[in-house]
Amino acid sequence: MQEVGVGLYPSVSLLNHSCDPNCSIVFNGPHLLLRAVRDIEAGEELTICYLDVLMTSEERRKQLRDQYCFECDCSRCQTRDKDADMLTGDEQVWKEVQESLKKIEELKAHWKWEQVLAMCQAIISSNSERLPDINIYQLKVLDCAMDACINLGLLEEALFYGMRTMEPYRIFFPGSHPVRGVQVMKVGKLQLHQGMFPQAMKNLRLLCNYPPNLGADSPGRPLRGSRPQHAPSPESAPRAPIKSIVLVTSRRGLEKHPAAGFRYYESDTRQRAQPDRRSDPALGRVRRQHKNILSEPDRRTLR
Repeated sequence: MQEVGVGLYPSVSLLNHSCDPNCSIVFNGPHLLLRAVRDIEAGEELTICYLDVLMTSEERRKQLRDQYCFECDCSRCQTRDKDADMLTGDEQVWKEVQESLKKIEELKAHWKWEQVLAMCQAIISSNSERLPDINIYQLKVLDCAMDACINLGLLEEALFYGMRTMEPYRIFFPGSHPVRGVQVMKVGKLQLHQGMFPQAMKNLRLLCNYPPNLGADSPGRPLRGSRPQHAPSPESAPRAPIKSIVLVTSRRGLEKHPAAGFRYYESDTRQRAQPDRRSDPALGRVRRQHKNILSEPDRRTLR
C-alpha cells in the first residue's frame, strides 16, 4: 500500500480509530471503498486504523498524540497483546535494525535500489540467528529487500525474501486485510514468473477469496461451463455477521449529497453499504453513476 496523494471524503471522516480495526479503506481511482477485514456483529461500531499496523503500542500512541491529538485506549493498546511478537529477538539487535531502517527508507525515497539491497542483505545475513522474521523491524528489512530485488529485476531473490514475509503478514494482518492482499499478490506474481503455477494459483485464489471453480482474472465470474454464482435477493438473505462492507463514495457524489444516510444490503457472501433512498430519492441516481466498478452479481444484489 503506497500513498499517492490526498483526498477529501467527509462522510468517511466520521469513522473512529482503533488499533484493532474491523474495516480498512482502499481506493479504486477516485472512489473510496470501506471494506470489512473481519466479521462484524450487528450494532458494532465500524473502525479503521489511522496508522501503520506494524507499530508497537508505544509508537502508535505517540504518533496518535502528535498527529491526531488524542490518547488511544482501545483494547489492543491496553493489553499490548502483539508487542511481544513484534519485538521478538535480541533487543540490542532489533534497536540497531530500527536505526538502520531510517537510512534504508531514505535510500528508497531516492530510488537507490542497489544500496538498499546491499544494506538489507548485510542486516539479514548478520542477524539470521538473532532476529526471527516475525520481528517487525526484521520484517520491514525483508520487505525492503524484496522491493529492491523487484526493481533490479532479481525476481528469484525477490521471491525468496517475499516467502519469508508470508507468515508474519498472516499474523499481523489477519482476515482479508488489503495490506496482506497486496503482499500475497506480489508473491503470487513472482511464483508465476518462476513457473511455480500450483503455488501461485493457491496464493492468488487466497487473495481473491475465490471458490475453486472461479477464474482468478474475473471476480464473481465463473469459468466457462461452470454453474453461475447468483446472489440472493436482500429480502431472502439470512441475518448473519457482516462478511464484507463496501462504502462507495466519490467527490462528485459527496458534493451533491453531503449528509447521506447509509443502510445495509445483505447476501450470503457480502453486505454492501449504500445511500438510503428513503432519505433522498435522488440518491439512487448517484449510486447508478458508480455501477461500473461493481461486478454483475453485485449489481443484481443492489437492484
